[in-house]
Amino acid sequence: MPAETALISIIVPVYNTRPYLQRCMDSLLSQTYPHVEVIFVDDGSTDGSADEIKALMDGDARCRLYRQANQGAGPARNLGLAHARGEYIAFVDSDDYVQPDYLQAMYEQMQHDHSRLCFCAINVVDLECKMLPFNVGEHWRAAVIGLLESTGAGSVCNRLFARSVIADSRFSEGRTEDLVFMIEVLLQSQVDKISHVRKPLYNYVMRKGSSTNSPPCMSDIEGIGKNLQHLGQVMDQYDVDAEIGQYYALMCALWYFGELYNLLCHVRNVYPYLPRLQKIVDACELPEPDLASLLQWMPRYLRRFRGPLKVFTLSILYHWPLTAKAIHPPIKAYRLLRWGYRPSI
Repeated sequence: MPAETALISIIVPVYNTRPYLQRCMDSLLSQTYPHVEVIFVDDGSTDGSADEIKALMDGDARCRLYRQANQGAGPARNLGLAHARGEYIAFVDSDDYVQPDYLQAMYEQMQHDHSRLCFCAINVVDLECKMLPFNVGEHWRAAVIGLLESTGAGSVCNRLFARSVIADSRFSEGRTEDLVFMIEVLLQSQVDKISHVRKPLYNYVMRKGSSTNSPPCMSDIEGIGKNLQHLGQVMDQYDVDAEIGQYYALMCALWYFGELYNLLCHVRNVYPYLPRLQKIVDACELPEPDLASLLQWMPRYLRRFRGPLKVFTLSILYHWPLTAKAIHPPIKAYRLLRWGYRPSI
């Protein structure tokens, strides 16, 4: 395909983000890359987001809007994929925004490298701007390990995909759907070259109420378990090697402890959540890591965490399949220190 003639489809799932839509849309329609279509999928918004999109589109032929009952970002992206006409696919969240050369820089890098997938750096926008650590390999296997090692860096929003890389892969429901999708795409495509643009082209907005910055709920925890189980099945399907399997096992363990720590920070009574939290472990049917494996792999993970989570993870991880019994004393101690009373259970 000659330079700058391929159509790029940008898929934007929308749920109750009306105040952010104009900034998002302006950034997409001001791209320096000329051949784009923007597909908005309203996921059952209740704040008038769909009406706001219609008003902002103002007859622009590059934009289309589809609507569905609330199912989550994953199914909304799937609907967008079903209607996308582009040879290349990008995903943007409706509360985020991108730089003017977001598409052009990645597309040109892909043409230069003769690749079918490109990553760019992310700028995290909250009280202060900072660039998200950039650690993705240049080959499918290195990228899979990088995604598993980083646990939470599976976002699809700082990537440009050739349509052939995605093929029949689709998003699941619930949290971690990005990570599962990305690893499935990498395993089935086994791309031998992944391009990188070191410049932060995607602006990720940290806000209260977003799906990644909300207190945990029962359905979130159950969804994580189901998605990690699905990821395990995908990895079995492609017969991954033992090293990738080890990264997967330890990633699941850290999701378990990360969600437990999240509960301790946000929920006064964590006990009703514990049976569903344990399903993260049970659903994945993971073996208990031996001491040699922990000594080899855990330093890479613990460097990424500070404070109570590091201590908590290190102290319990060796026996993490038995955590449902082991966590009661730490929980009681934490609650006593945090709220000044002893729990009744």
